[in-house]
Amino acid sequence: MPLERPVVLDATAQGAAFGAGLAIGFWDDYNKLISDRKVDKVFEPGAGQSQAQGNYTTWSRAVTRAKNWIE
Repeated sequence: MPLERPVVLDATAQGAAFGAGLAIGFWDDYNKLISDRKVDKVFEPGAGQSQAQGNYTTWSRAVTRAKNWIE
């Protein structure tokens, strides 16, 4: 499932404000609020998988070496 990063990075606060505004009638159209949301970047599944595998291999070697420190 793709992951969307919104332009507004404080989306939690924005969502709370939208919820409060809808509850008191400041806004009356939930779908309009959502449709106006701007997306900054979309992250696709599997993108960067080879880099992630390389990072895991490096991390795994570091863990193996670190285990010898405590003896």
